[in-house]
Amino acid sequence: MPLLSEEEKNFLRRFFASRKGKNLWRYILRYPKSVKEKTLNLWSVEKFCQLAEKELGFPIYPHKFRYTYISRLLAEGFSPHAVAQWVGHEKVKTTLEVYAVVLTEKELEKMS
Repeated sequence: MPLLSEEEKNFLRRFFASRKGKNLWRYILRYPKSVKEKTLNLWSVEKFCQLAEKELGFPIYPHKFRYTYISRLLAEGFSPHAVAQWVGHEKVKTTLEVYAVVLTEKELEKMS
C-alpha cells in the first residue's frame, strides 16, 4: 500500500511551494466565530511524545518521526532534491546517505 496517493503527493507539492519563505510551524485554526493563528512549539511536541510513549510503552522522540517521514518520502519516489529542500538539508548527499537506507532494504526485499 503506497504511503500517499498521487492526489496527496500533488497536494504536498503545492503546499510546500505555497509556503516557500513562510514559517511552516504556524497554522490557522478556524472556528465558527473566530480564526486563531497558532505556532507549533517545543512544549506541544514534547507533550505529544509523552502521551504517545505512555500509550505505546516505548520511548518516542520527535526525531523518530522525522526519520520515518523522510525515509518514507524517499521510498515512495519523491525526488531526493525536493525532500532535502523540504527538510532543510544543505546537501542532497546528506538526505541520501542518512535516510535512503530504506531504499536499499526495500530493494533487498524485492529480491528475496
